Amino acid sequence: MPRDLRKTGFDILQAVKEIEEFTKGKTLTDYQTNRMLKLAVERDYEIIGEALRRMEIDFPAQFSQISDGRRIIDFRNILAHGYDAISDEIVWSVTENNLKTLKKEIEQIFEELE
Repeated sequence: MPRDLRKTGFDILQAVKEIEEFTKGKTLTDYQTNRMLKLAVERDYEIIGEALRRMEIDFPAQFSQISDGRRIIDFRNILAHGYDAISDEIVWSVTENNLKTLKKEIEQIFEELE
C-alpha cells in the first residue's frame, strides 16, 4: 500500500509539537533528571526519524527539501540502536537549535501540497 505524504508529514509535526510541549520551560538539567521526559522526547525523535526515512524512500522530492533530513534519520538510528552513544547535551541541543527548522520545512511542504 503506498504511503501518504500528508500522514507522514502529520506524524512528524505531531512529534515536533509534543517535543515542544514537553520541553517548554524546561532546562537541560530538567531533561537529565526526568526519565519520563527523556523517554518521551527520545521516542518522538525516533518517530520523526522513521517518518523521514519513509519520506526519503517514497517522496524523494519532498525529502530533498529537509535541510538535515539524512542527519535526522541517523540521529534516530543512534537513539534507537546506539542509545548509550548519545549524550543528553546532544539531544537537548537538537531540541533547542534544530527542531524549529524542521517544523518550518514540513509546514512548507504541506503548503505546497495545497
